[in-house]
Amino acid sequence: MYAIAANQANAYIRKALRRKRLLAEAVSSMSSPAANSYDESPEPDWPRIYAAISKLKPEHQTIITLRFFENMEYEQIAIILDSREATLRVTLHRILKKLRKHLLAVSDGEA
Repeated sequence: MYAIAANQANAYIRKALRRKRLLAEAVSSMSSPAANSYDESPEPDWPRIYAAISKLKPEHQTIITLRFFENMEYEQIAIILDSREATLRVTLHRILKKLRKHLLAVSDGEA
């Protein structure tokens, strides 16, 4: 049963990544730089974020999906993944730290 939930979560990630990538491509092709010049709060770079998530281990992708895209509580995720809640929190913290490091490295490399 848990394996089914994990596989469904992975399938959801793949579909969400595809949808977001297509949406980002459509938006970027429609918008002009002049139209966005007044925007003071930069929008997250979703394609890079999703690319970084897609490079994670499938188990880590599942945790990210369940926590942030499905808005599940730690307790619920721990039950699905047959893990302890404390272990899940530590794992998620490490995953987010790894994502931050990767995204900063990518943005520094382009600057």
